Amino acid sequence: YYTQFVRELREDLIKTGKNIEFSVASEGVWSDPATAYKYMIDWPTWVEEGLIDTLHPRFWIIEPGYVKSYPNSETGSWYVDAARIAREVSTIKQTVGDRCKIYGTVICKHDFPPPPIGELTPKIKESAKAILGAGSDAFGIYTDAQVMATDEFWDCLNRIHQGRF
Repeated sequence: YYTQFVRELREDLIKTGKNIEFSVASEGVWSDPATAYKYMIDWPTWVEEGLIDTLHPRFWIIEPGYVKSYPNSETGSWYVDAARIAREVSTIKQTVGDRCKIYGTVICKHDFPPPPIGELTPKIKESAKAILGAGSDAFGIYTDAQVMATDEFWDCLNRIHQGRF
């Protein structure tokens, strides 16, 4: 049903006559193409059929403290490390090829006080390096205002932009 909805939505977007990008975010640890449909985010089919323009695999680089964990997590945690991120993005890139853009994104939101910025920024840089090195077309970040309020965070993003991981 969800894939049919995506097909119909794409048709409706085309009918507008405007060039509207259709992007989909998916949790990175659900990147296994053979089982993506189990989570109603059947991005491999959507890419194959040309239904989406951009895929945003998202990765938690801190433990957010949420009660529920990923259904496929070996650890029972939302957190994934840079090595896992690189494997996931590489798998996604192999499946997608050049049929759509990939914008790998890290998530640093939490239910606890934020980790010390001195611990977080190295994780952000390490994750950005893994994401871009594995074939993502871009790097994105989703975090809290407390983190964004620090100069160190913005310096970290500047270094990533300059390719200085």
